Amino acid sequence: MLASLLSIYISMNIALLVGAILCAIILNLSTRYKILSFKQNLNLNYFLFAACLILPAVQSFFAPQGPLFEPIAKVWTAAPSENFLKSISVVEAVEKPSISVGETSFHYFNFEWLLISFAILFFAYGLFVTLRDLVNLKKILNRSFVYKKIHGVKIYLSDDIEIPFSFWLPGTIGAVLSSSTLEKREDFRVALSHELQHHRQRDTFWVYFLQLSKILMLWNLAVHYWIKLSSQLQEFACDEALVDQRKVSSHAYIDCLIRVAETSMMRKDRFASATNLFFFADRKTLKRRIQNMLSFHPHKKNRSIFIASFIIGSFLIASISWASQNLIQDRRVTIKEAEAMAKNAESSEFPIVINELVLKQLNQYLGTQKGRAHMKESLERMNEHRAMIERKLKEYKVPQELIAIPIIESGYKNSSQTNKYHSAGLWMFIPQTAKAYGLKLGAVDERLNPELETDAAMRLLLANKLRFKDWGLSVLAYNAGEKAIQNGIDKTQTRDPWALVKAGVELDANYLSNLTAAILIMKNPESLN
Repeated sequence: MLASLLSIYISMNIALLVGAILCAIILNLSTRYKILSFKQNLNLNYFLFAACLILPAVQSFFAPQGPLFEPIAKVWTAAPSENFLKSISVVEAVEKPSISVGETSFHYFNFEWLLISFAILFFAYGLFVTLRDLVNLKKILNRSFVYKKIHGVKIYLSDDIEIPFSFWLPGTIGAVLSSSTLEKREDFRVALSHELQHHRQRDTFWVYFLQLSKILMLWNLAVHYWIKLSSQLQEFACDEALVDQRKVSSHAYIDCLIRVAETSMMRKDRFASATNLFFFADRKTLKRRIQNMLSFHPHKKNRSIFIASFIIGSFLIASISWASQNLIQDRRVTIKEAEAMAKNAESSEFPIVINELVLKQLNQYLGTQKGRAHMKESLERMNEHRAMIERKLKEYKVPQELIAIPIIESGYKNSSQTNKYHSAGLWMFIPQTAKAYGLKLGAVDERLNPELETDAAMRLLLANKLRFKDWGLSVLAYNAGEKAIQNGIDKTQTRDPWALVKAGVELDANYLSNLTAAILIMKNPESLN
């Protein structure tokens, strides 16, 4: 789950970077060649910004099966347990999941809590700023009076502010103007028209959306740039709409802007809210606004270019988002994936069971870096003996799936291992069992003869099957011995191999689940890719 969320998060950030560059290019071309109005540029910013956040989330449900690029980070079940590395058949503990970035590995839970901690801090900071501004807004509204109501928008007059601003709250749409503007009716009309235009453009709604994105992606410079760009376009679009519609004269508008800017510069207690839409402190923006109005020429409202720009921009964002899916790859196996693997490993005789024990061992192999490496090497070595062993399996009518036993016994390494059982060979026969099945242990250890040892293993498995009438019990007896399995059956009064496993009759913990996991991987070699 965390890997999927991280992958979506990275895709969003990459998409936002591409989108910000694209919007900046379109605005530059629009300003130079007058191909789009400021209002169209503003709407294009809004729509593409939304696309950058929505498309990666939607595309995560249709992500490619494999990453188009090598993942920058992978989520693993864990590093394999010490027992897994020392003895392939003994896998006792599943460590905490981890995330690897290149050669560096982090414990999954530690990394998860680190991300959660940062997320909580960002949200807490954003919530604090928003609540602080809302409290300030509430204070101003409490000391203001409603002058009039225009098309559902409450117009407040206040002595506490000089910069007019508009706001949207659930159930309340309003604009707050300085009481001093009543002294100059033209300033009042300009300021009121400007704030109502912000509402028409839905700026007071989008500002929350932009603020939330800033909190979520505080480190992304593209987000900060895009918010600044949108804020400027909000003002340019308002100016353009009011002058183009001849609701106010350019000179009256400019005089009002300058007076409000000068007054606001002199006040120390300038109000800044989460919905603050005026940016007089940005002198370059104010200068550009004045220049635009002095040399005002209505921009073309070219709908076809606007639609084409949106389609092309959305296509580029979608393409980048699609290509960046699975940059954080979860290498752990889910129960559904294990069940799908089992369908490819169905056997007429040896039962393939998927349960929590098998899933645990499957993730020791596929959900760990060293586990994958071990399995790949084991399967490569198995190919050296495959033809001979398959012939023996067929000869003794032993299920072909049991060619996987040497994977968990020796990793298909034909050598003596220093262990407490003194086992050796591909099939890891202990001296007592080897002698019982005709293998000599003199100057030449016949356990190291693959064909002789394989023949002995077939006879042992077949003898266990004839005794217990079940291949699962035969495998358990191969590991723990016939007496131990019979005692387990007598004690538990069950012949279910998995019930015996849970009762602890195995010699090596998780032997049956380990074998089942090895069979699943052997039958699904693509799972190692």
